[in-house]
Amino acid sequence: MNAHCLNNCRRLLAALVFSAPCTVWACDFAPGYFLNVNLNAGALYVPRDAPPGTVIGARQVSVHGLNPAQLCSMAAVYTVSSPLRAEYGSPLVSAGEVVLHTDIPGVAVVVDTRLSPASWESPHWNYVPGTGLNRSGVPYVAHNLGVVDGGYARVFDVTLGYRIIKTGPIDPGNGPHSLSGVTLARFSSSRIGPMIDIKINSGTLTVAQCSLPSAPGNQIKVPLGSWNQSAFNGQGSSTDASAFYIPLSGCSNGSGAANNHFAHIRLDPRNGSTVVDGPRGIVGLTADSTATGVAVQVLKEDLSPLALNEDVPIRRLQNGSITLPMAARYIQVGDAGPTGGIANAAVNFTITYR
Repeated sequence: MNAHCLNNCRRLLAALVFSAPCTVWACDFAPGYFLNVNLNAGALYVPRDAPPGTVIGARQVSVHGLNPAQLCSMAAVYTVSSPLRAEYGSPLVSAGEVVLHTDIPGVAVVVDTRLSPASWESPHWNYVPGTGLNRSGVPYVAHNLGVVDGGYARVFDVTLGYRIIKTGPIDPGNGPHSLSGVTLARFSSSRIGPMIDIKINSGTLTVAQCSLPSAPGNQIKVPLGSWNQSAFNGQGSSTDASAFYIPLSGCSNGSGAANNHFAHIRLDPRNGSTVVDGPRGIVGLTADSTATGVAVQVLKEDLSPLALNEDVPIRRLQNGSITLPMAARYIQVGDAGPTGGIANAAVNFTITYR
């Protein structure tokens, strides 16, 4: 009787000892474990007229050596989500990527993140990722099917990449906009519940732009001087150039080398002036001009032509006040020599920031 009971007890003890490792490897953290990963997005700038889809800022992050690491020998389902509003099928990103809209109108993020084991344990890791970019674009659901080869693997690292993109107009008047509190990804396990929260806890976004003078300061008059017909000796000959500039004030662009944003200028003829040669920046005289055989050529600071009817980058933005330096000159058009008279040309200019 005692021997029989002893044998039963031994078998029970053996069974209990045998089952203990399954509890240890059941994808469990210590009670109450939760990891917050806080990121600094930095001071970001986006040109006011940058097109939708422009990348404002991007970063790759790796959190190595989670402590304690999550041991896994049994299957688990991982849900990777974000509280941000998700937009699927946006033409602004690659196929399969999901746009996550922030609380700042016109600003969104695209996030790619996943769990991974320690490198020396990767042969034991049997992980089926989700969909999206690299099959780990937030939001998604992934499955750990357990380990292979009779070994074990630990959830050891978290890797994350994000892009902050422009999706539409961004109000410059309310800047700088705070990026703090933007949650990029939340990991939850079917076995332990919430595991990891990754968010931006500091960073700002400023719209890069400048201010033009109000009227009449935004009316630029460029005296080209009086010239004799002898100053021209055939088609394409020209006078000396007269320098001028357009003043801009209150510019905001930050000081980082990555803020490679430019003021662009577009010139469109007006008051009867027409495009004579757009790529060469040659504009015809106004309707009230009396001279013939000449036009006006608009030039960049280095005296190369400034094309008409298109946005041309002319100067890199910087904080404070800047000028947009240009020049203009008379140029002979046609084979016949010029005839004297009033020789004016007029263009509208539009400044954009990209």
